[in-house]
Amino acid sequence: MTGVALNGRRGAGPRRKRTVSTRVKDAILHAIADPKSDWGAAAAQAGLTKGSLVRALREPGPQAFLAETVRSLRSGLAIKAVKKLETLLDTAQSEYVQAETARYLADRVAPPSAPPPAPGSITIIIGDRPLSNEGPASSIVVESTAEHLPVHESAT
Repeated sequence: MTGVALNGRRGAGPRRKRTVSTRVKDAILHAIADPKSDWGAAAAQAGLTKGSLVRALREPGPQAFLAETVRSLRSGLAIKAVKKLETLLDTAQSEYVQAETARYLADRVAPPSAPPPAPGSITIIIGDRPLSNEGPASSIVVESTAEHLPVHESAT
């Protein structure tokens, strides 16, 4: 039985990985490079029609290329943003700007949170953050049982 199609295709080998055409890549790069242009203008610059580009963007290959390109651009911008924050932290003339920058960086670059406390223990919260079970000497964990805790009933 030579030449018989299996599952709508010839041969029983693995499917070939679909690639993104050069024109579709060019159109995606044009669209990203000029945010004021639309997909039609980007397609025309790459030698495609808007309809063919829209159809291509429905496929997983071009979608993955677009997502990866945007992800790489964002990572480059994130590096620039962190450098700018470091500059503000070190050289800003306003103490308010330095304090807000430090607070922003502390919130974003904080070490991973401590594991949850054991059942029956109480974590004391001072300020905005709970003190961890492990850490500096100022950390406090009070061991207690529920029967020794005062109960506050609301008057409703």
